[in-house]
Amino acid sequence: MTGAKMGDAAAIKAAAAKGVGGVVLFGPASPNLARTLTDARAVAPRGNPSLICLDEEGGQVQRLSSLIYPSPRLR
Repeated sequence: MTGAKMGDAAAIKAAAAKGVGGVVLFGPASPNLARTLTDARAVAPRGNPSLICLDEEGGQVQRLSSLIYPSPRLR
């Protein structure tokens, strides 16, 4: 597993092309995230799709709320 900024499409695609098992996405949401993930899946080796993970705990900072849904805030 490796990490990359959500807006760094080149790093995400390079990791997928190398067959890295997963990519953890950090930083502010990218408006092109869906396209970046589709492109990463397209270059991943056959039979070895990448696992995409997010650092999204919920609470005040929810970078992907506009793309997925607001996560419940845990106390």
